[in-house]
Amino acid sequence: MAQCLAAKIELIAEFRGAKLTGRRSRREIGGSFNHLTYCCLKKEMIARHFVNLAETAKKFQQPADTKIGALTLENDFLEGALSKAGLLSAKR
Repeated sequence: MAQCLAAKIELIAEFRGAKLTGRRSRREIGGSFNHLTYCCLKKEMIARHFVNLAETAKKFQQPADTKIGALTLENDFLEGALSKAGLLSAKR
């Protein structure tokens, strides 16, 4: 973001001195400024999107031992239900 700000400051300085230098018209400099602003905002939006994705992923992440415990409970429940229904006769 600091690069965007530095580039904008350069364009503003060029815009203010455009009458003196005559290299680019104020309209050309203004177009460059608008394009630069658009690109900087787009970069910022993309960065925010990835930060939001990372934060969302952290919320849904579970430690490995929690996952193993949940899977063990699920397997025990299913084993008991299948045994009661007579569909599972093999013992561990």
